[in-house]
Amino acid sequence: MNTKVVRIKEEEKTREMLEKNPGLLEAAEILKNGGLVAFPTETVYGLGANALNEEAAKKIYAAKGRPSDNPLIAHISCMEELPAIVKEIPEAGRKLAEKYWPGPLTMIFPKKDIVPYGTTGGLDTVAVRMPVDPVANCLIHLAGVPIAAPSANTSGRPSPTKAEHVIEDMDGKIEMISFDPHLQPVLTNYPAFIRALKEVGYEGYINYEFCHMPFQGGKVRGYNDYIEDQLRSAQKYVRGLIENA
Repeated sequence: MNTKVVRIKEEEKTREMLEKNPGLLEAAEILKNGGLVAFPTETVYGLGANALNEEAAKKIYAAKGRPSDNPLIAHISCMEELPAIVKEIPEAGRKLAEKYWPGPLTMIFPKKDIVPYGTTGGLDTVAVRMPVDPVANCLIHLAGVPIAAPSANTSGRPSPTKAEHVIEDMDGKIEMISFDPHLQPVLTNYPAFIRALKEVGYEGYINYEFCHMPFQGGKVRGYNDYIEDQLRSAQKYVRGLIENA
């Protein structure tokens, strides 16, 4: 496969110009048609596919060498796109979205049937995020579908913050790499995964320094005391987000 590399210039990053950008329009068509596109976000480069297309999700797992039971995050461009993929939006989730979206916050909701199990790793829930990066947000808007996008690297390698990292890992495996030479990623300590339930309590996943570590009710399964301490800290941070929303 010949991977096309498209550069987004700094002066082109207004919404009006991005919506007319030939490279971004081509990327959106690739996504609509079940292909893979790497693109910048405010954290790291993502490897995008149509989150509603199970075959496209399988391509992500194949390109990354990632287990297919590892859920993918569905990215949306605005709140109006959320009801189409989730069964309900609890008040706690709505408050968090109003305060922290767009931005590097992922929330987990009960999924609608339109979201395939290939995207959710076999779960009845879907993780959702709304990127603030103008290129990522506009690409999702142009594609007209939620975009499943883990980091654009081979599993086990560092998450990519530069286009050359993506090219090294994904050249020949995907249709396009859209890159921003001025990207300044913000690697937050706690990109928090919050299950949006009617009650304030939650269970699900917290991503701490790019290590996926499951917990339930604050109890860690199968990890050492250091990791447990980190999860407690992350859990405290998440509760603070909820309380301050």
